[in-house]
Amino acid sequence: MKNISTANKGLKALAKENPALVEDKFGYDVPGYQNGDLVDFLNADPEQRIFGIETQIRNLMLDYQDAVKNKDKDKAQRLNQEINNLEKIKIDIANASVPTQAQNLRQ
Repeated sequence: MKNISTANKGLKALAKENPALVEDKFGYDVPGYQNGDLVDFLNADPEQRIFGIETQIRNLMLDYQDAVKNKDKDKAQRLNQEINNLEKIKIDIANASVPTQAQNLRQ
């Protein structure tokens, strides 16, 4: 795993809120994280998980804007891919939290 000290500020901030996401999806070692935290993260309210991901996206967007401003195409491309991956995760969480029509009928 990669050392969290080498991560951008957005990932460091997200590691405090959702260490499981940072370790599992981005491959960074978050000190003090135990596998039990993954269960807590997965059982967390979907809105809280989405908020954490949106916070990370906003931070990455700032880094992306800096990379574009500094004409660092490689960094901008890498950040763009991270942002896209987080957007997909956010959509998956949102879709999983929406009850299906069949579930609504049973209630």
